Amino acid sequence: FSKDTEGQILTWNDGARKMFGYTEDEIVGQHGRILIPENLRAEEQNARHRITETGTGAELRTMRLAKDGRRIPVVIELTPIRENSGRVRGIVHLSRPAAWV
Repeated sequence: FSKDTEGQILTWNDGARKMFGYTEDEIVGQHGRILIPENLRAEEQNARHRITETGTGAELRTMRLAKDGRRIPVVIELTPIRENSGRVRGIVHLSRPAAWV
C-alpha cells in the first residue's frame, strides 16, 4: 500500500487486504496508525519523517495490527515516492509476515 507524507493511506492492494483484513473501501483515506499498535506509533512516525527529510528508504522489523486486533510480526520496506522535482510526496509500504517472533 502507499500513504502520503502525513501518514494518510492512499492506495491499498489485495495483498494488504489479505494480511490486514481491511477492504480498500474501509481503509483508503484512513491514517496509517490504524495498523500500528499504540506503543509503536512513534517508531513509524520517526521512520516516516526520516524518509521525508532524507529521501532514503528504510526497513522496519515490527508489529502491526490486523482488523480483528491480531498483532502481526512484519518486515516493512519503506520506499519514498518522489515528484519530478525530487521532493518526497509519499511512501510505498511493502509489508510481509516475519518469522522472527
